[in-house]
Amino acid sequence: MNLIETLRQINSNISNLLQIKWININYFYLNLWSIIHLFSGFIIMFLINKKQSKYKYLILLELIILWELFEMFMRFTGITISGLFVFKAESVIDVLLDLVLGISGGFLATKIRK
Repeated sequence: MNLIETLRQINSNISNLLQIKWININYFYLNLWSIIHLFSGFIIMFLINKKQSKYKYLILLELIILWELFEMFMRFTGITISGLFVFKAESVIDVLLDLVLGISGGFLATKIRK
């Protein structure tokens, strides 16, 4: 097995692990990606809070939307990183859940800071 094949296998294993659903109720589910989106929103808002911007939630929402658009661009263009498809197709519900979790992480960061 060469390096690229090994990286593909590792990528596949990690991706499968992150997608295991802990809670799955109709269109709502939580998995390890949920924690990553929550934590990302927390970290981004923590950094935004250092600037004391009155538009902090708007900035956070814009950054999260830009990231989701970047993911879509990477999927639709088929661009790979070292031959690996890093971003997998997501449903509209999944993208909306990503946005909600990112904003929730930002809300937590703001509340903890006070």
